[in-house]
Amino acid sequence: MPSTGIALAHPHGLPQVRLLKLLWLAELKYYERTGRRLTRAKWWRWNYGPYSKDAINTVKRDTKTFRVERQQDESWQTGRVIHANPRAVKGPSDREGLRAIDDVLATYGEYTNEELVQEVYADPFFEATPFSADFDFAKLTDYRRTLPESEERRLLELPTKPVATLAELFAP
Repeated sequence: MPSTGIALAHPHGLPQVRLLKLLWLAELKYYERTGRRLTRAKWWRWNYGPYSKDAINTVKRDTKTFRVERQQDESWQTGRVIHANPRAVKGPSDREGLRAIDDVLATYGEYTNEELVQEVYADPFFEATPFSADFDFAKLTDYRRTLPESEERRLLELPTKPVATLAELFAP
């Protein structure tokens, strides 16, 4: 299960909410690249972001790979904290799946839990899904606009002019 790689990146334990957000972002990244799902987990829109009972139950049941304990997290709230056993880890065999997880960890690994929540809530795919509905990944591409390679290169090549103050930025 992809959550093993995410949990291993947090040697002091991973709060459940953080696992779900990072796994969700990896799921989106993988689907955008391949048109396939990273996991077989069912996701639905919940009060606190995307939620997958399948993912959480897998972690709870796989006692050889994970140890789940209740403790206070960084915001002093009691919740589940997940510890991964590095000797028992079996991540996705799909290279693209591993790449999606690595990319998500590189991009969001330093985000606080609050920043992760804000990132997930800002996603148009999340926002467009009705509350308590299952996410339909087939509709994800409706909410993504990929830049053609020529536009992407052009964006990177645009000249920049550093501006010292906000007033200068808006000066005629």
